[in-house]
Amino acid sequence: MIGMSRETGKHIDDREHLRQSIVDILTTPIGSRVMQPAYGSRLFELLDAPLNDFTQSDFIQATIEALATWEPRLKINSVGIKYNAQGEVNINLSAIYTPTGETVGLENISV
Repeated sequence: MIGMSRETGKHIDDREHLRQSIVDILTTPIGSRVMQPAYGSRLFELLDAPLNDFTQSDFIQATIEALATWEPRLKINSVGIKYNAQGEVNINLSAIYTPTGETVGLENISV
């Protein structure tokens, strides 16, 4: 599958399009799209929560829920969460890319 870059309008390959889609899903707050109010993730609800094991578990769950709902090309194997010094959350994914059956790793998806 060939997609289009939302930044340049040029064609991008499968991996780039998949990453773009994942970032879009995870960085869109639920309720913010007029025609698709259920689209997105709950991650924005968690950004100001205390940095503890419960919040990390909620981040993982919200990531899996959003991607399972909105990205049919992925079957999630694992989700890792890291907090950086700037207060961002970086998500690392391991998943099966269902069109080919190959395992893919996507790292440092910033929220």
